[in-house]
Amino acid sequence: MAGGFGRWWSRYWWLVLTATAVTAFVLAYVGGEGAWLSLSRLNTALLILPFGLSVQGEESTALQVARILAPIVFAYATFRALVVVFGERMQDLRAGFAQGHTIVAGLGRQGQSLVESLLAGSRKVVAVEQDASNPAIRRLRDAGAVVLVGDSTENDVLERAGARRAAHIVSVCGADATNAQVAANVLALSNGRPDSKPALFVHVSDARLFTFMLHHSFAAADTWLEFFNIYERGALGLLREAHPEDAEAPSEVLVLGAGQLGSALISQLARERYELLKTTPDAGPVRVNLVDRVAFERAAALADRYSRLSDACTLRTFELDVESPAFDRLLERNPELAEVEAAFVCFDDDSVGIAAALSLLEQARGRFPVIARVTSRSEGIAGLIQEAHRGFADATTFLPVSVAERACHADLVLGGMRSQLAHEIHETYRRGQTGGPYDVPWAELTEEGRSRNLRHADALSGQLRAAGYRLGPLLDWGAPLEELTPEEVELVSELEHERWMTERLGEGWTLGSVRDDQKKQHPDLRPWSKLPPVQQDINRRFVRERIAMLARVGIQVYRA
Repeated sequence: MAGGFGRWWSRYWWLVLTATAVTAFVLAYVGGEGAWLSLSRLNTALLILPFGLSVQGEESTALQVARILAPIVFAYATFRALVVVFGERMQDLRAGFAQGHTIVAGLGRQGQSLVESLLAGSRKVVAVEQDASNPAIRRLRDAGAVVLVGDSTENDVLERAGARRAAHIVSVCGADATNAQVAANVLALSNGRPDSKPALFVHVSDARLFTFMLHHSFAAADTWLEFFNIYERGALGLLREAHPEDAEAPSEVLVLGAGQLGSALISQLARERYELLKTTPDAGPVRVNLVDRVAFERAAALADRYSRLSDACTLRTFELDVESPAFDRLLERNPELAEVEAAFVCFDDDSVGIAAALSLLEQARGRFPVIARVTSRSEGIAGLIQEAHRGFADATTFLPVSVAERACHADLVLGGMRSQLAHEIHETYRRGQTGGPYDVPWAELTEEGRSRNLRHADALSGQLRAAGYRLGPLLDWGAPLEELTPEEVELVSELEHERWMTERLGEGWTLGSVRDDQKKQHPDLRPWSKLPPVQQDINRRFVRERIAMLARVGIQVYRA
């Protein structure tokens, strides 16, 4: 309620102030003495309006009300003027008092979506934007965020934003190198401060750059550092529009645009089909038709990057400019596209994407859905197109998806791989311990159960580091995975058992002959060397499965 009023006031305060000033003037004029059109009444109104000064003689009720309203108008107008003059200093002052907040570096489309999502969740936000002319600065300040103008790669700007006191720092600046520099600076600022280290989330679209950063700049840091790629997350969002996780994936698709989003979409399609082929070989490769002016070049780059792409994906290219008249007859001139089940429009430019989607909709006439990436600037026209094409084939054939909003939602970014990894740890446990007390879906797991899995995820990196490994993004989902040696399995298994035992003992559990959750007793609360061989083997199996488990959430294990 308060947040809604705040947004309303930030938009209409000037109208309220003007109405109050006019009301005060009218009341002062009406309550004045003298003839109705005399100068004495006008002088009374003009004298009261700036400061609410008293006038000689007995005051009427109208004049008394005017004398109360006038100073309020003057004081608030002065305050707004000071905000304009000293606005940046006030932002610095607010940032100086921030504690446990989230810092967002960069106010492009992704940064704006993230800040809006954070504010909607009533989180404290300090944003940093280098371009003082960015219109989002004023809009987000009015919405309740603290926005500093400055270069987030400079340490003094990060200090102004309260990097040492922040709970989370997210860098979503335009360039990978900029985000990498922000991350390096944050880690340098938090080095040697065990009391409070922020969780750091870095958007880097080039996974190889992140791997380099991890091995060289960040290897010694114990700050939670996480790589995320908005294009990969956006591609997953587009795919989920075409088919939910529990629905059958399309066997043939049309992809318009071979940029970062289009390439990520093809990779995700191939990866899902690669996993499907392990259990259902008869499904066959997914057929992808790529349309772009440089389609052949981008397809070759994908084949070079993903070693098993051809096993899971048949990639056909069409070297074609979607803005050319030839594109308007794409389906007519290429009968091999008759089996397309879904089309994805992945251009960065809204105008190009909307125009291409319109042309494709006219050609398809409801044969398959068209899922298009859009931004907030195009939501209006996208909604009109969606409504106009709703009747074809008794189904919605146009689905606009805001990639920035989906990929940069606060819960998705701040939960990130840690949350995904905790979820996967739980599912791995369920597969090995069916019928146990935690054998329930993640959604039905208690808060205590989720917290245990999150703590397990937090410890996993350190345990693998002790065995000589580092974690990074999965560069090639088709490449053979690392395998832990028997000695490494033994080391990590013992470390995990010690962590688990310390956690349980800290919660008041004690050693018992049988497990009793009510009495908090467990038979495995004993040193690793005294653990029964059967239980040791269960722990070793979980550790051996870690590499594949990490790969399922996009994390690869590298030997240091």
